[in-house]
Amino acid sequence: KLQQEFKLCHKIWIHVDGAWGGAALFSKKYRPLLLKGVHHADSFTFNPHKLLGAPQQTTIFLTKHNHILMDSNATGAKYLFDKRKVGAEYDLGDASYTCGRRTDAIKFWAMWKYYGLKGLEQRVESKITVLSQLAHKIRQHPSFLLVDEWPFNINFFYLPQRIRHRLQELNNNDNNKNNKNNNSPTFPLDEINTKLPADIYKELTKITVQLKIRLHKAGIMLIPYQPLDGVDADCFRIVLAGKKEFTNQDNQRILDLMQQYGDDL
Repeated sequence: KLQQEFKLCHKIWIHVDGAWGGAALFSKKYRPLLLKGVHHADSFTFNPHKLLGAPQQTTIFLTKHNHILMDSNATGAKYLFDKRKVGAEYDLGDASYTCGRRTDAIKFWAMWKYYGLKGLEQRVESKITVLSQLAHKIRQHPSFLLVDEWPFNINFFYLPQRIRHRLQELNNNDNNKNNKNNNSPTFPLDEINTKLPADIYKELTKITVQLKIRLHKAGIMLIPYQPLDGVDADCFRIVLAGKKEFTNQDNQRILDLMQQYGDDL
């Protein structure tokens, strides 16, 4: 799809935002799957302070057009920039519209130097593996519904007991009405983007907020929720970042705690 866009839009500037997923650049396994064709883009960004865990703030902006940033942003303030100075060609200040830059590049360079390509590759792939294990657990669990699965983001609903019963009743009614059990949606729900009744979506938003507050006040877990395009309720979102090891056992503990604190909602 990305390469098709390049062919259609070759006369305009094409930018690819790889905030989380851009780290796949360091994985030989996932780079051709997730970033195929990205080299055709005019510019590309990703945030090493996210998945890779570089110190905040560290954002990389790449472009294949030499001197484009200098040509676009330079004001040539003579009291700051003088091409006659030693090493003037390495001064990138005038290439930024803000003029001054913090040393973001050094943070990323130091991490890359320390861990090497193999170390960064292992970090990316281990995060994808654990998140795929979480998605599998959610698919198999009757108290959870996977909303959207992406290698770096897992979005899902928690379904407390009363919602599970309601969905079971709807499923039974559909089966009785159609008398076609093999063509009716099954329970537990196991399909991404399963369409639910509007009143259930309304309840799920309330449940999501209430469960987050319970877990927070108990000092057990801080887990974010967010709106998602095409979904009519706020859902939980899990992403992984940094060096800290996160295992499949941690996945199971998240689901167990959510069920323990949320089943009566």
